[in-house]
Amino acid sequence: MKRAISATLALLLILCLFACGADEPAHEESASAPAESQAESSALQEESSEEPSVEESSEETSIEESSEEISEEESSEEISIEESSEEPSTEGSSEEPSVEESSEEPSVEESSEEPSVEESSEEPSVEESSEEPSVEESSEEPSVEESSEEPSVEESSEEPSEEVSVEALEMPTVFGCTRLYDNSYVILGHCVEGAVIYYEANGTKYSTGSDHGWFSARIKYRSSYEKVRLWAQIGDAVSPVKEFLAQPKSVGSDKWDIIAGKDYQFHLDYTLQDYLHTNLYTQSQMNALVSTLKNRGERTDAEIIYIVVPSPASVYPETMPDVYAEQQNGDVSKYDQLMEVLENAGVTYINVKELFAQHKDDGYKLYWKTDSHWSEYGAYLVYKELFDHISQKFPQSSPRAFDEFEWKEGTFRGGDMAYYLEYDDEVMSEYNVARIPLFDMPRSISQVRRYVSESKLTYDSDTMPAARTINTGRAELPSAMVLRDSYSTQIYGILAERFDKTVYKSMWSFSFNAQEVKSAGVDYVIYILTERNIGSAFR
Repeated sequence: MKRAISATLALLLILCLFACGADEPAHEESASAPAESQAESSALQEESSEEPSVEESSEETSIEESSEEISEEESSEEISIEESSEEPSTEGSSEEPSVEESSEEPSVEESSEEPSVEESSEEPSVEESSEEPSVEESSEEPSVEESSEEPSVEESSEEPSEEVSVEALEMPTVFGCTRLYDNSYVILGHCVEGAVIYYEANGTKYSTGSDHGWFSARIKYRSSYEKVRLWAQIGDAVSPVKEFLAQPKSVGSDKWDIIAGKDYQFHLDYTLQDYLHTNLYTQSQMNALVSTLKNRGERTDAEIIYIVVPSPASVYPETMPDVYAEQQNGDVSKYDQLMEVLENAGVTYINVKELFAQHKDDGYKLYWKTDSHWSEYGAYLVYKELFDHISQKFPQSSPRAFDEFEWKEGTFRGGDMAYYLEYDDEVMSEYNVARIPLFDMPRSISQVRRYVSESKLTYDSDTMPAARTINTGRAELPSAMVLRDSYSTQIYGILAERFDKTVYKSMWSFSFNAQEVKSAGVDYVIYILTERNIGSAFR
C-alpha cells in the first residue's frame, strides 16, 4: 500500500516538473526575441481562437503596428519586456497575453493600469473608437451642428430654441393686413419693445425692426390667402411662433398710395421718384431756376430764406424696401440739385438734408412713421438754424433753448398713414414726442389750433391751411411772410413767437408777389415746404 502511494506521488511529481518545464521556454523566448512578430502573431491567433474578446483584438492591432513602425514607443516596449524577463511581475504577464497566464496571475487589473495599456488605448483600436466622442455624444455637446441651430432668420423660423423658452418673449399680436398698390401687402401688429420681427411666407424669410413695440411686415403679394409664420426676437430670447392665414384687405381707390418700409416706417408713393432719383433737373432747367431765384431777390428788399425739408426716404433710405433700393439711379437727387441751384443763385437757405444727417440718430425722431410729416423735434432743429441766422441781425430773435420746452414723450394716435391704410388711428399708434413751451406763448399764437387733438398730432385741416396774420406786439422784433405747405404746422407757433408780425399765406400758395411783399412791409420771406413740392414752389 505504501509503495503504491509512493509510486503515485512520484508520478505526480514528474508530471508537475514536466508542466513547469514546458512553460519556461515560452518566457525565455518572449524575453530573448521581442521582435519576432511571427511568434507573437501565432500566440495571439491561438488566444483569439480560444477567446475572441474585444480586448485581445485591440492588443493584436497594437502589437502589429509596433512591429511595423520602429518608434520611441517600440523602444519603451522593449525595455518593459526586458524588465519583465528580469522580474516575473505583472508587466511580464501583460506582455505575454496568454489566457493561461492571465487566469493564473491575479494581475490583470494591474496590467491595465500600466503605461503599456495607456499607449495601446491611444491607438485607433475598436476599444478606443468606442471611447471617443461618437455621433450620439457629439449631439449632446455644442458642436458645429448645434451652432447651426442658433436663432437666425431661417433657423429660428424652423423652431425657436427651447433653451430660451424659459425666457421666451410674448408672442406678437397682429391687428391688420392690407394690400398695397405695389404688388405687396403689409401686416401690422404689436410686439415686445425692442424686438426684431422675423417672418416667413411662401418659403421666403424676412426680418424688420420694430418701433417701441409696433411693427409692419411687408410681403410680396401672391394670393388672397397665404400662410404666414411670425415671431419676435431680442438677442437669444425668442417668442413662440405665430402662425396665421393672411387675407390682405383692399383700400378705397381715393386713398393715397403707401409704401410700407422697414422698421415701421411708411412712405408716400409721391416721394418715390425723389428717392429713385428719376426726376432730375436738366442743366438748362437748373440754369433757369437760378435766374428765377435771382430775379425774386432783385424785386424785393426783404431777405428770402428757403427751407426745403427732405422726405423721410432721403434721410432714412435704409427704411425703403430692397426692391426700390435696387432701382435707385445714382447718388445725386433732385434735392441735391436744388441745393446747388440755391447756392449758385446766392440766396439764403438751410440744407435740411445735411442738418438731419447729423441728427438722424438722436433720441427723438425727426419724422413720424405713421404720418407723412416731420416731427416737432425735427422742426425745432430747423427753427434753431433759422433764428441763429436771423439773430445775427436781430439779436432779440435768438432761438429758444431746447430746455425752454417740455419734451413730452408718449403714444400718439396714427397720422395720415393710418387714414390711407384705413385703420383705426387708436389701433395703429406710434411713440413720439410733443414739444410744449415752458414760457408764455402769445395768445394770438396759442389760440390757433394746430392739431386734431393732443393725442393725434395730425394738422387740423379746418384751421391750419387758412391764411392768417399773427401779431405779437413786440416792435423790436422783425416780421416775416411765410409761403408754405403742410410742413409749416410743426414749426408754426415757435416761428411766429420770434417775430413781431407773421403773415402766413394759405397752404400751397407758393407764388411770389413782390408787390404783396412790399405792402406787407416784412423783413423776411420764408419758404417752408417739403421735397415733394419742389416743382410747384420754384417755377
